[in-house]
Amino acid sequence: GLSRMMLVRMALLLGSDYTDGVHGVGIVNASEILRAFPNGADNDEEEEHGLVEFSKWVREIHVDGKSCAADSMESKFARD
Repeated sequence: GLSRMMLVRMALLLGSDYTDGVHGVGIVNASEILRAFPNGADNDEEEEHGLVEFSKWVREIHVDGKSCAADSMESKFARD
């Protein structure tokens, strides 16, 4: 199941009353993002660590306004 913190992180990705969310991310993508970028911490100080890492990853795959995400995204979200 989803913990309370996972639901909050999913709301940040999808959008809510408090955030616009991430353009192009739906429920399936949000679930995959949370699985691929877990928060990795049990304390309040680092509970958003996974979303910070996701943000860094997204910024790395966009170079000079051009997306080079196809290969990178396929490898990150490859099904086991």
